Amino acid sequence: MQREKNASSPPATTKILTEWNGLMIHALAECGVILDRPDALQAAQDAARFILDEMSQPDGKLFRSFKDGRARFNAYLEDYASFVRALIALYETTFDLRWLAEASRLTQLMFAQFGDADNGGFFQTGLDHETLVVRRKDFIDNAIPSGNSVAAEALLRLAALTGNGVYREKAARILLLMQDAMARQPTGFGRMLCALDALLTPSQEIAIVGPLQDDATQALLRTVRNRYLPHTVVAHREVGGTEGERGTENPLPLLEGRGLVESQPAAYVCENYACRLPVTTPGELEELLT
Repeated sequence: MQREKNASSPPATTKILTEWNGLMIHALAECGVILDRPDALQAAQDAARFILDEMSQPDGKLFRSFKDGRARFNAYLEDYASFVRALIALYETTFDLRWLAEASRLTQLMFAQFGDADNGGFFQTGLDHETLVVRRKDFIDNAIPSGNSVAAEALLRLAALTGNGVYREKAARILLLMQDAMARQPTGFGRMLCALDALLTPSQEIAIVGPLQDDATQALLRTVRNRYLPHTVVAHREVGGTEGERGTENPLPLLEGRGLVESQPAAYVCENYACRLPVTTPGELEELLT
């Protein structure tokens, strides 16, 4: 133990990497709401703002790394996929539409820069990288999941939140490419198998309507967040009014026509956008969760 204590530590990187920050932002966002740690949620938002403000190019594309006050190198697929997934997590924990808008914008850039329209999936390098003899695709999940795995997961979640079937189709094409490989060597595709599970399992969408700081609204949110629901997405609409009122302040189809019920915050539980009658108490909501 003394020898280990005196041994020199391996060098540590001082670079800020978009991909790694995406992984951390995702974890901190979920930690913030599940463990009631507002400091973790704030750290996640601060990190996301830094990437958007300091690691974005003038045309909106991402840089790969930041060091010594300067962002550099064009981002790779894993940077985009990881950060998009993190932004989706930030929306589902803060319900700030800015995060979802940025996730959608960067997803379109990911399609344009890395997408393989002919065969499906995404290349690791973008069109703005140096010209290579072969543009490879990475699908194997190691200590850090592959860009295609995280992209598939993010796309399926975006599809569930926005109702945009294009996202789901592109995710399905990724998984179709690897179906035989996943069957032969499942241990090499841990994160991709999670995405496959999400594709094959009916999605559950929950719309929560009511003032976000209202105790009744928070009780409904806690009911959802206290359960492990990997195939469930949550959207929130902060609006008064009556059941059936159509809001204009939120562009998500999941929230259209959702209002308070007898002036009480309400939860609408849906499966593939087919919704049950709204409920207003945690107990009623608990019975509907799958």
